[in-house]
Amino acid sequence: MKKNFLLIALFFASIGLNAQYWSQQNTNFSGTSVGVDQVSIVDSNIVWINGFNGSGVGPRIKVFSRTQDGGTTWTTGTYAGFGATVYPYVLTAASYTTAFAVAMDTASSAASFWQTTDGGTTWTTVASALNGASSFADGVKFWNSTQGFCYGDPVSSEFEIYTTNDGGTTWTAVPGANIPDPSASDEYGYNGFDCAAIVPGGIGVFLTNKGRVFKTIDYGTTWTTTTDPYTTAASGKIYASSANYIILANWATSTSTSYTWKYTTDGGTTWQTFSPSGTFYDYQMCYVPGSPNMFVSTSPYQGTSGVSYSFDGGLNWTDYLDTLLQPMGPNIQCLGVGFYNTGIGWVGNYDQNGLINSILKYHPAPVGMDAGALTILQPSSPTVIGSDVQVIVRVKNFGTTTITSMDIAYQVGTSSPVSVPWIGTLLPDSTLDYTFTTTYVSPDSIYNLCAYTVVTGDIYPSNDETCKSVQGTVGIKEGYIDGLILNQNFPNPTIGFTTIGFTVPDNGEVVLSLMNSIGKVVYRESKKVDVGSHKITLNTSHFTAGVYFYEFKFNGSRLYKKMIIN
Repeated sequence: MKKNFLLIALFFASIGLNAQYWSQQNTNFSGTSVGVDQVSIVDSNIVWINGFNGSGVGPRIKVFSRTQDGGTTWTTGTYAGFGATVYPYVLTAASYTTAFAVAMDTASSAASFWQTTDGGTTWTTVASALNGASSFADGVKFWNSTQGFCYGDPVSSEFEIYTTNDGGTTWTAVPGANIPDPSASDEYGYNGFDCAAIVPGGIGVFLTNKGRVFKTIDYGTTWTTTTDPYTTAASGKIYASSANYIILANWATSTSTSYTWKYTTDGGTTWQTFSPSGTFYDYQMCYVPGSPNMFVSTSPYQGTSGVSYSFDGGLNWTDYLDTLLQPMGPNIQCLGVGFYNTGIGWVGNYDQNGLINSILKYHPAPVGMDAGALTILQPSSPTVIGSDVQVIVRVKNFGTTTITSMDIAYQVGTSSPVSVPWIGTLLPDSTLDYTFTTTYVSPDSIYNLCAYTVVTGDIYPSNDETCKSVQGTVGIKEGYIDGLILNQNFPNPTIGFTTIGFTVPDNGEVVLSLMNSIGKVVYRESKKVDVGSHKITLNTSHFTAGVYFYEFKFNGSRLYKKMIIN
């Protein structure tokens, strides 16, 4: 026991010895608000991700992106060959060119198993597995570039399970004698990315609607079931760090309001209630390969967003802290997660400042010279058209070498950059806030503002630049323009419904827009009103906590006020 404790302690210490940090990578998904909900890692360089429409409006999308250089560059694609109503639910990669997907037809509710061998240019159904007349594909996982398994609902009273030892070129059906029989005629598996899990070394698990866990310890050749932790499940999620340590989340019925969590330390012989302490996030979780029992969890939900880690199997959690993760104080929204080892991982999120769709990478600090513009501190709110605007940029030394000189620059739209030589001392992992003496004149409407650094010998140029979208506005008098009055919302700060009062000097149309701290419009409402005083009630409960600005337009005039949402 003392020996095991010492090994774990040394593991914790080894993590602390190597400086780690987060950087932002451009997924190259077009548009904005494309979220990353699945991360499939082949090795430290090859990763595939699935994208979805995270705006809350508009049609669903079918897109993926992949990298073969650790995320320095990402190449996007679509699921060409899928029907108009067929959407991917599970994406798993075997190499940079080969990947597999389980899809669902939203019109017929039929499930199918797909593959690509040309990097996603074309997708075809897998003829040899999970696409029979009675099949219903559930999931697919790969332990490495050659060995994997896929599984589906029972056919002829046997779960359909296939294995591959050649990267999916051929699939071999697991004999029924090696698979436990269904516990009931209506037992089936789940169709979802985290409805199955793998652990290096041939360990794999998936769960069913009867609360049973199917488990293999020999790369899918034979399967057993654990004792039933739940009697029924409307949906669920499963994670594992070994054949003995498994975590389950159960959504008992279609009317349930939250997951019920359990875990086992003895391979499923007994189960305990999973009651994590600290900042545990229940959107998605992953085991960190190479660790004794480390997990990472994520959430995009308002008030509980972020990414955290646990060294003890998920019993105690701590937030990752980084200026990329908490740029304005609260945690950013985090989605799909995957780690290659204790030093390299990826976490999906939405677009960066309304400009690029992004994913965050966790990795060791580059050895050598590396600096970049971390965030634009000012302007932090809409700018008045025609006025002089000052820029303040936070710069970070990401590398291991002290920086004594560099160029710091900003650029408004496509105008000529403003570049200034900086001389001083910036230690590794330190930041400085640089204020430009040269201002710019605020353009009309929304415009892009970027800041970047130029360092001789920079070994990691992909983190040099940061950008934001800024709203240019007409001149503002505080709450009053020519008989037009805009009142402060009440209550402010608000956590739910808030009321905005206003007065107009004539009949006409009013437009109320709510913008986040980077000028992105998150809500807009218009209505025709008569001369006099009026009120608009706004439900803010579905917005992320933070500082917002609401714009009130009437007959060519605009007024602004600040709103704080908790």
